[in-house]
Amino acid sequence: MAGIGVGVWYAGRVERLLESARAEIAINPRLALQLAEDAWVVSDHQSADAALLRTRALGRLGRWTEALGSFAAIQDTSQYRVDDLLALVEDARKSGQTLLARLAVEAAVKASPNAQTIKLMIAVQQELGDTSEALRWCDEWQRLEVDNPEAWIMRGEVLLASRESALAAAALRTALRMQPTADVEPRIRNSLLTALLDSGDAAAARGELEWIDQRTDWNPSFGLRNARLLRLEGEFQAGLTEVKRILDVEAGSHVALFMRGVLRFDLQEFTAAAEDFEAVLRMTPNNKEAHFKLAQAYQQLGQTSQSDLHFQRSRQLGQWAVRLQEVRRELANEPHNTDLLEEAQLLQRRLQPSSGVN
Repeated sequence: MAGIGVGVWYAGRVERLLESARAEIAINPRLALQLAEDAWVVSDHQSADAALLRTRALGRLGRWTEALGSFAAIQDTSQYRVDDLLALVEDARKSGQTLLARLAVEAAVKASPNAQTIKLMIAVQQELGDTSEALRWCDEWQRLEVDNPEAWIMRGEVLLASRESALAAAALRTALRMQPTADVEPRIRNSLLTALLDSGDAAAARGELEWIDQRTDWNPSFGLRNARLLRLEGEFQAGLTEVKRILDVEAGSHVALFMRGVLRFDLQEFTAAAEDFEAVLRMTPNNKEAHFKLAQAYQQLGQTSQSDLHFQRSRQLGQWAVRLQEVRRELANEPHNTDLLEEAQLLQRRLQPSSGVN
């Protein structure tokens, strides 16, 4: 009986330490780390909750490599509390730690396979650029909730992000047929409009744009899509007028400057187009599309060496993006491979839009 009493006392002490760590983690992660480590020692290195809170505290302190090792300390992730796992996922995503986010959300789904955890899994897989896995989890969500339009919206948005615009439009139209609530329908219409613009369906896109226009005030996002549609319709000057309206509100919008450059290129104003693409690259040096369009503009201006330079840079950025996806897939099988982790981090820095890392 005495042994049982001691065990209960230790368990109670561990729980008190963990509750204190949870209370401190957002305001004093250093103290939370100490409390979690104390709980880990008192539990004789058996408390999954202590390992998880230690991971969160390390992350809050920016010590993400250690956090990853701490997360792996407990092999049976089913012991983790789901709310702590979801908090770790959000912390990791905010800090760009997508590998740890994936490992944590996998544990959350395993512990509690519901719409909340599956939706988070889809979002993480999108961030990793793994469309096939994201779509597989969309399938899981749709099996769980057959009549939920949100699952079809998510499928459409995954397909949209992977440039499968026709399939995205089909999924979003399915969501519309399921009679979504009034607060959800605008999200579907906006995503559907983007899919139709991407697929070049000007007539259907005009219908969606008019639906949105009747229900919302003009804003730069609406203006940008209207400019894209006017370009599809061959109304280049009208598109430029719309872009000017955007730039009057957001003078430093690199997206609007890029659109203006594209329209000027269409009008064969190659010098002006090149100036716009150069401005975009001053703000986002690793913008692959801007490098490509600038190369085309220089080509039209007969500036071959400059054109070749930007074509090469565009290709290099594309190659880095492909390699990053390969590394992420390899890390799925070897999450503690430090060489792969370092390569992934370097590639991520190289591909940051505002980064000048080579």
